[in-house]
Amino acid sequence: MVRQAVAAAAITTRDLVLTQITTFTAGMADVAVRAGAKPPTAPAAAANLRLYQQNRAELEQITVRLNQLASVRAVQGGDAPEDSDD
Repeated sequence: MVRQAVAAAAITTRDLVLTQITTFTAGMADVAVRAGAKPPTAPAAAANLRLYQQNRAELEQITVRLNQLASVRAVQGGDAPEDSDD
């Protein structure tokens, strides 16, 4: 399933991993800034934070949906085998 999604999006697995890491890092910066920390000053980090903040509502909806899917999958029999492409 993941393999097909990456192919359909016309991105590489490297792009996928870097996007996930960057989104996570920007999300952590967002949490810190909302807790009172100073925002990052590095241009790329500041831009990623702005993008994350502009899309926070949608990202939160995606997180809720992923958690729902994980719960359903757990109820239906757990994780797929380790060698699965899903």
